[in-house]
Amino acid sequence: MNKQWYFTKTKMLFLYFCSLFVFYIVIWIILNIFLFRPLKEERNQYITNYARQISSSVLNQKEVYEKMVLQLSSSHILIEALSEQHEKPIEIWKAMEDITQLLKGNKGIMPAIQKLSVYAQGSSLWTDGLYIFTEEPLEKNFSVNYKWFEEEENGLPAYSICCNIRGLYNSVEAFIKLSINGQKAFGDYIYFEENIDGRAYLINNDGMIIASSQQFAEGGNLNEFIRVADYDIPEGTIFEVKNDIALCQRIDDNWSVVVAIPSAYTKKKMQSTYLIIGIIMFGIALVTSFVLFQIIRRWYDTQEEVINIKLQKQKFEVRSLESQINPHFLYNTLGVMRWEALDCNSQRLMDMIDNLTVFYRRSLNKGNSFLTVSQEVELIKAYIAIQEERCDHCVEVDIEVDKEIESVIIPKMILQPLVENIWIHGNITKKGNQFIGISIHKLDQNLLQILVIDNGSGISAERLERIKNGTDEDSRGIGVSYIRSILQCYYKENFVYDIRSKEGEGTRVSLIVPDKIEDEVNWGQGGQK
Repeated sequence: MNKQWYFTKTKMLFLYFCSLFVFYIVIWIILNIFLFRPLKEERNQYITNYARQISSSVLNQKEVYEKMVLQLSSSHILIEALSEQHEKPIEIWKAMEDITQLLKGNKGIMPAIQKLSVYAQGSSLWTDGLYIFTEEPLEKNFSVNYKWFEEEENGLPAYSICCNIRGLYNSVEAFIKLSINGQKAFGDYIYFEENIDGRAYLINNDGMIIASSQQFAEGGNLNEFIRVADYDIPEGTIFEVKNDIALCQRIDDNWSVVVAIPSAYTKKKMQSTYLIIGIIMFGIALVTSFVLFQIIRRWYDTQEEVINIKLQKQKFEVRSLESQINPHFLYNTLGVMRWEALDCNSQRLMDMIDNLTVFYRRSLNKGNSFLTVSQEVELIKAYIAIQEERCDHCVEVDIEVDKEIESVIIPKMILQPLVENIWIHGNITKKGNQFIGISIHKLDQNLLQILVIDNGSGISAERLERIKNGTDEDSRGIGVSYIRSILQCYYKENFVYDIRSKEGEGTRVSLIVPDKIEDEVNWGQGGQK
């Protein structure tokens, strides 16, 4: 049993862990579809929206500076000052003062402006106002086609845009140049919420950082902070680099915004989800393990019960075999006694010995648990005959049996306890009582009724209730319980056991049972119960 128990337990545990593993895989797939994937999509959407928001803000601010340059290039003050021929010093001074005030006023409005300059050639103002305008030749890399370019101003990186001053004549070539500090100009628009450790960079096509949410990053190269091999990344593409998840959003042909958040941002949400799911999974595993253990334990207990029942059955069969051997001695002894009675010419003694022999032969029945109806009636007649010898045949006994059911098989000794109760407890030998009726009839095609009645002393209502409930402990209650156990054993719940009695009037016991029982096959095969 121990080996079988160990093998079965191991097998069930293996199947349990396999099913648990499959269950976890299914749960993981479901979570990935309905939870983790939406979390990643939410993260990607968040990065995309943030990049678009920053790009829009930077583009708007960039347009502000471009509009300023455009408006200044069309200013009549600049055009007049640069176009007219100034002969008197006072006129030169006034013209330069007008230009200075114009530039200072616009520069003061926008603190991010590092330099706002006017360059001209062929103007009398340029020639005569040397102490204000330093003569500088137009550099070849200066672009006057309204595009931004990078340069240095006072040792600091600056981003400049140039625009021709319109409306000039007299061969005057002039343009205005606006130089800004990228971080001051766009840094306020490149930021992240405090609860997110994200970074944003405004870069040009060479990966040079114009402005950043990260301190002291401006002027550096993006590769110093995010390892990106190729800056020509399609717009809106989300890519993973080292411990970051980044997105590149192009603003125009020259500038782009790169937004990066740590991978841990999503992992934190997932880790909290993992923790909750892990606790739930552990709880499920704990509960199912407990249930499985209980199932295995019950199975083991059931197996033990089955084995014990088999052992008891074997012991009972051994006792039955012994009971078939021991009666031979009894029968031989009764045979010797009958011969002695015959020698003494005592017919009464011979009849008693014959009845006793019949009684024991039928009650033991070679260890079988069943008798035919006729054999059971023969047994009860022998028992009654023995009892009548004690009371000088003062009790009238009436036995009626349908001929058609004499071969029907019933449990043996089903009548004897009922008749014995009448003789012992019913005061049946008292004058005026002295009647026992036994009848066995077929009710329909499948049912038999066994009826035992007497006109003895009867049973009190209180005691009858105890007998029916199985709480009466004297021999009458034990006999009734024995019959109920026999009926339950062979007919399960398919029987009626009815006891009716009235004190001083007698008792009526009715048994209604099927005409066939499950163990009838064993009877036909000579089996033992």
